[in-house]
Amino acid sequence: MMTDKLLKIIFVIIMLIATGCVIFYYFIRDEHHLDDFRCQSDVVVRKADSSGEDAEIRVTSFFIFNSSGAVTIIHKGIMTQKGESYLINRDYQVSVDKVVGSNIFNITDVKMTKTPEDLAPEVMLNEMVLGGTNFFSVSQIKGQVRLIQGLVLPVMVCVDMHS
Repeated sequence: MMTDKLLKIIFVIIMLIATGCVIFYYFIRDEHHLDDFRCQSDVVVRKADSSGEDAEIRVTSFFIFNSSGAVTIIHKGIMTQKGESYLINRDYQVSVDKVVGSNIFNITDVKMTKTPEDLAPEVMLNEMVLGGTNFFSVSQIKGQVRLIQGLVLPVMVCVDMHS
């Protein structure tokens, strides 16, 4: 028959192993299921610029998240401001470092390219994409639905196109 002391030692060992497993799972859980996904979101934004003029942006955004720490954002759409329409056709290459154990990414570098036809005023688009932040978060809501906070607009929902 086991003594109470031996039972306590076995219980402590089991609790230490269980705690270690929980901590290990916590630090690796987001490392894999948020990497390497592609998603799309269609957005309509209406904003007033500093002069009080309304502007409307209708854009389809494609996101490509790679495990190498690179994020590609592709915007295609139209911006209407002061009765003029402008084509939006630009790509952002964003380098990121993931904060270990979280769904937060720190932005380390941003490069933007656009087609010659993309003459949309930068002021409105800069507020929409990477509006002065150096981090964003990605959460898996349900199945293939992702919530992206701080990367494009305050919050965006997109559907993973990977499968």
